[in-house]
Amino acid sequence: RAARRKAKGKGVPRPQNCYLLYRGYHHPIIVAQNPGIHNNEVSVIIGKMWRELPEGAKKYWKEKAQAVKLQHEKDHPGYVYQPRKPSQIRSRTKKIK
Repeated sequence: RAARRKAKGKGVPRPQNCYLLYRGYHHPIIVAQNPGIHNNEVSVIIGKMWRELPEGAKKYWKEKAQAVKLQHEKDHPGYVYQPRKPSQIRSRTKKIK
């Protein structure tokens, strides 16, 4: 999503949080270990890994997220997250034909 938004020039993407950084690191590893696995299954596996991760290990990802946030603030001074209004959000539900 962030890449699409940036490519269209519709604003600055939010900085990734600790879980998104963790997921981004582990996603290609899980996919390499399980060829043909669906993305939703990858999310379930990584979510379970994250919940079972000790606080000491999570601290590494939290510090990394803080560094990303600080860099984002330097790159985009004055940035304020502005969530979309409900009227601007497209429905993700599939239409039944």
